[in-house]
Amino acid sequence: MNEEIQKKFITELDAVLNKKGFRFIKSKQQWERKALKSDIEWVHLNFGLSVINPSFGVTYKDFARLFPKEICSVDTVSRMVSPITGVTYTEKSDPKLMSQQISELSIKELVFLCDRLSVINHLISEQVTNWPVSSYSARIRLLPLLLVQQGNINKALNCVKKFNRESIGKDQFLPNYGSFTDSFVGIYDA
Repeated sequence: MNEEIQKKFITELDAVLNKKGFRFIKSKQQWERKALKSDIEWVHLNFGLSVINPSFGVTYKDFARLFPKEICSVDTVSRMVSPITGVTYTEKSDPKLMSQQISELSIKELVFLCDRLSVINHLISEQVTNWPVSSYSARIRLLPLLLVQQGNINKALNCVKKFNRESIGKDQFLPNYGSFTDSFVGIYDA
């Protein structure tokens, strides 16, 4: 998609999100604002050749410090807008309409993604469409962290051990889930 078209969508969405306290970060092609003590809410636009894929997300900044980066921990939840609205956004879409839909959805979706208990309930589900993460690999890393954060250490340890068995051949992250398991158990199974 050419830069002129992208700029129209960015300008319209910026006008709407700016009023809600979001600031555009050009290098990430997303808007961010602080929420609660340690969460960063964001709205991202991913431009394809002719399709625009907006998404909402929350980064749990307190999780970023729990493990070394090389363990491949997960600290972000997100949802794509199109599956929620049933609308595919293209270069021919009305930038004002898309911005309005994103603005209206952001209230409900970002509240949900900041509610860690709700996120836990969705990650516990076996139904992939319920997971507010990008993949199975993200799910099996984030759910135990959320459970520990909520004080459910035994449940988290059981989850990690179960996922360690189930993830063989399914985990797409490097290092594999065994590295995450070893670190997690080393910290929380005292």
